[in-house]
Amino acid sequence: MTLSPDAPIGKLRSKLTILTNIERIPKHLVRVKADVVGLECTVTPRLLVFGPDLPGVELGPVSLECSEPVEVVQFDTEIPGITCDPPLSGARTSHVLTLRLAADAAPGDKVGTLHIVLRQGEYSETHELRVFGTVAQNP
Repeated sequence: MTLSPDAPIGKLRSKLTILTNIERIPKHLVRVKADVVGLECTVTPRLLVFGPDLPGVELGPVSLECSEPVEVVQFDTEIPGITCDPPLSGARTSHVLTLRLAADAAPGDKVGTLHIVLRQGEYSETHELRVFGTVAQNP
């Protein structure tokens, strides 16, 4: 029995019917109980606070520590002006992402969420990091 990659995280309770070639027991019902867990990863910091910083500066690293090797396959945010250097390719247990304010980042307050998509084989999962900061006016 194999769970599909999109199986929901949480408790699984189901029944499985096994067909046999035994005439007196042509099928047998087995109860299945399991805990479906996601990737065990820690994102540091849990909250990114910056500023006031000028456009073009590095905001500091975001580190991901996982119990098993994973790939960082996507990084996105609805916050304009925040970018991420491409992570090292390949699956690993530790990743460091370098976030920056774009050179053309508009001044003002920035509030939102960074979405980091991790993949292990066919399974993928999104981790989020809240961001609060201020982009300073260029002199």
